[in-house]
Amino acid sequence: MKLAILALEGCMHSAIAGVADILSLANHVMQQSGAKARLTCRTLSLDGKPVRAGGGQMVAVDGAIDKRGSFDAIIVPGNLVDHVTAERLQPQYARAGAWLRQQHANGRLIGAFCSGVFLLAGAGLLDNRRATITWWLQSELRRRHPTIDLAPDAVITVADRIVCAAGPMSWVDLLLRLVEMIEGRQIAKLCADYVVIDTAQRTQSIFMPVGYLLSQDPLLTRADLLVRRAGKVPMTVKRLAGALGLSERTLN
Repeated sequence: MKLAILALEGCMHSAIAGVADILSLANHVMQQSGAKARLTCRTLSLDGKPVRAGGGQMVAVDGAIDKRGSFDAIIVPGNLVDHVTAERLQPQYARAGAWLRQQHANGRLIGAFCSGVFLLAGAGLLDNRRATITWWLQSELRRRHPTIDLAPDAVITVADRIVCAAGPMSWVDLLLRLVEMIEGRQIAKLCADYVVIDTAQRTQSIFMPVGYLLSQDPLLTRADLLVRRAGKVPMTVKRLAGALGLSERTLN
């Protein structure tokens, strides 16, 4: 697998370093078992110059984006920038988006996690496609890109060679899915096992605060208020269902 990581100003440095470490470890294990190391990773910037990550570190890169680059997949990290900086970086995002569109049209897998999903959305790569993003950015993604088929609970989604992962650390899930799609399940499991990563299926909802979940469902919000305002009078399921205009079965 030949992987490229697109490093833009403000990107999360942890993903760039972490991806390289996992692939290096996997290659070492394969060599130890007599197999050929076949996972490579290059970090690219728009102009081939180092970029400053969101935490302030300078990120060294291997080169500039090139339409002729031979990659199997490209990862777009999330970013750590404020709204003012994001506005200043719009020309860079537009250029990166155009390059990603071309790479996708050429048959490459494109992956993004956390706020990096916004770059794919802005490039039109998620229009009418299934996607996910970290729970606390979902409302903004819906507002700005209503045509996206958002999967609120999903940690990772795959649609038409576009892979989206949810939270700031879900670059791990993204990387493993890309490895599985290109190199197969056995190599992906090798990567996961040697860095002790849990690959069990899970959902974002276990990380969402109860208040946030309630805010996403008006019916639950009403039910919550009725229970809290019941005072000393016991709130039964029958009373609550009646107050909500539902049958007990529907409420349950």
